[in-house]
Amino acid sequence: MAEEKKNKRYFWLKLENTYFKRLDQRKMCKQKNGYDMQRIYLKMMLLAVDKGGYIPFQGVYDSIQEEIAEELFEDIELVNQTVEYAQKNKLLEMNELQIFLPQVLEMTGSETDSARRVRKHRESKSLQCNTDETSCNTEKEIELESEKEIEKEHTHKEKSKEKFVAPQECEVEKYLADRNVKSFAAKEFINYYASTGWKNKHGVPIIDWKALLNTWIDRKEESKQETQEKPQKEPRDFMSAELVDKLMEIGALDEDGCLYFGIAQEHGLLDAVQEADRKANKWNSELSKKQWKPVYELDADEWQ
Repeated sequence: MAEEKKNKRYFWLKLENTYFKRLDQRKMCKQKNGYDMQRIYLKMMLLAVDKGGYIPFQGVYDSIQEEIAEELFEDIELVNQTVEYAQKNKLLEMNELQIFLPQVLEMTGSETDSARRVRKHRESKSLQCNTDETSCNTEKEIELESEKEIEKEHTHKEKSKEKFVAPQECEVEKYLADRNVKSFAAKEFINYYASTGWKNKHGVPIIDWKALLNTWIDRKEESKQETQEKPQKEPRDFMSAELVDKLMEIGALDEDGCLYFGIAQEHGLLDAVQEADRKANKWNSELSKKQWKPVYELDADEWQ
């Protein structure tokens, strides 16, 4: 418990005195319920200030907006309006797992518990030194000890912080094998992040590649399930009942769905058959080429 208290860090938002004169804030205030939206947006930034700008979806409520409304003691409709407006105006980014507020990164201030004590010592010293020289010397000694403590803590952190090493393909393959994942190859994961310099889309270096890979796995499984729910279609699915009956009557379509283009051509139905075949091919092609994007997810510790 003592170590936990010693390493405690305090966070705050740094607002310039011109913040409410900025164009993005003036535009927000002109919207319906603009002042309420501005208040909620600031409260959301405070909620994300110690998480590197992220508000994670905890899965307690049906949506992240409901969870934010509950945590901020705000009306859900106002929260929905704020999130929708901020997303449209690039003040936040959102997916099903989290909300990211980019402005938090440039407006966050923090200090360790030790630094906080030093600042308080300096404030008290400025008052005491005016009347008592002995007290001033004592405060200087306390300040020096506190600064040494901060330096020692900083050095320990730097030494204990492991430098990120990009995983080898064999490491990723083993991890996927342990998870019994066959939906994609290790090379696909490595090539993608090697091309980004092992950084997320905000330019922040990746620290835990396993946590990132777990996100890939979850998203791939979701994509696979969605694909399975949409079976491939046959040309017959794009034909009218009248056309199907006619083709079966002339022997251009059998019970197994096989088409005989020569017979269809003889009866002047080739264009209709080819159009249905084209639509089926397009549907199946789009289904097989369904793309998905990885979610960038970092722990709050990675931003500190």
